[in-house]
Amino acid sequence: MKRNLPFYTKAVPGNTPGTATSIIIDRVNYRSALIGLAVADVAADSGISAKIQTGDMADGSDMTDFLPDGPGNPITTEQLTVSNTNTFKDVDLSGAKQYIQLVFTTTGTAPTFSSSVTLGDAQYGDDFNA
Repeated sequence: MKRNLPFYTKAVPGNTPGTATSIIIDRVNYRSALIGLAVADVAADSGISAKIQTGDMADGSDMTDFLPDGPGNPITTEQLTVSNTNTFKDVDLSGAKQYIQLVFTTTGTAPTFSSSVTLGDAQYGDDFNA
């Protein structure tokens, strides 16, 4: 995590198992994310990467690329291939809207993969657990 991991974390899947369908994640009060991506079966001519999108709508209808480093610089994982089968990306969610999702880009034959998002650095007001 970009800040401190010991308390207030939440792990959620990044995609529907067995598909490339993104899951919309409510990240309210969480300031960091650890994105995990792993391939189970990938052909020699194939690859996959994931990027983060963010929006205000729970249905994902207004999702756009998360661009904390400026236009044209989305937060993206490494490209996974036969020789590189898993990756993690530590992300500071400062400036992200309430909802995030992973968007997957594949090359060649679509690989079998899984993804996860671990939210951390929860920030709560003084009245939390009051």
